[in-house]
Amino acid sequence: MDRATVWATANPNCVSSVSSVFEKVGSGVSGIVLQPIFSSKAASIIDRYPDGIDYVAGMALPRTTTGLIFWKTLLEQPDLSGDPLFQKHIAYFTGGRTSLAWAQEQLAMIESMRRLSGVHFMPLKNTRDLISLLQRGDIPNE
Repeated sequence: MDRATVWATANPNCVSSVSSVFEKVGSGVSGIVLQPIFSSKAASIIDRYPDGIDYVAGMALPRTTTGLIFWKTLLEQPDLSGDPLFQKHIAYFTGGRTSLAWAQEQLAMIESMRRLSGVHFMPLKNTRDLISLLQRGDIPNE
């Protein structure tokens, strides 16, 4: 029987995830699926993760400020409320911009991060934006 490929998760918004990822990689995982990138420190935290495995960015697809707050609640990180990047996300939704435009901006941010090799979409009641991203060709096929 072939061995299963084992993936794990990590929260790049939390600095304690660095040691956790090192432990998971040491245990033999093949890749890490990340929680959505909501904090301004996430990129520097991801850069501290070990080399040699794939990192896939989790991407929430909230439609509203309430949806964005729901995702923050799932991460159990109240300290995100004051984070500049999270505040930018809040301003995006309260400023009347569309959730699809926000998703396109998130994809651009993920594509710019050198350590990330893919995206795991988490649409939760927003398959409309996911389908739009796929149909418009916003998601690179590499």
